[in-house]
Amino acid sequence: MAFENASFIKCDIPFCREFKSENPAPMFRKKFVVNSFEKAEIRVCGLGYGYYFINGKRVTEDLFTSPVSDYGKTLWYNEYDVSALLVSGENTIAVICGNGFYNETIKTNWKFHEAAWRDNPKFILELKIDDKDVI
Repeated sequence: MAFENASFIKCDIPFCREFKSENPAPMFRKKFVVNSFEKAEIRVCGLGYGYYFINGKRVTEDLFTSPVSDYGKTLWYNEYDVSALLVSGENTIAVICGNGFYNETIKTNWKFHEAAWRDNPKFILELKIDDKDVI
């Protein structure tokens, strides 16, 4: 099962429900060491927009990877093979978060700006190397 032992990660800033012309897009980074390996996979669930990088290279060229849903009922996630992005030795994984429809601040017909789920953007990330949890 995906994300069995994972928790959402988000920036430690006060949440603001009102419209702002500028919103933060926090970046998270973590270094880790990998020895020899055969296969590496990442699973990501970004509430808001999430862009994922390993060693400075994008995990996917997809844009707006967080599908719109009723976030109180359904959370989508994506899986990617990242074997080609890792190196033996030290690696760095990075995530940039943005609001997207998860924290909609503009009044719209679908009323996401009034949704109970609204919060700072957040993500869950799981990196498995040779079927073992690494991050």
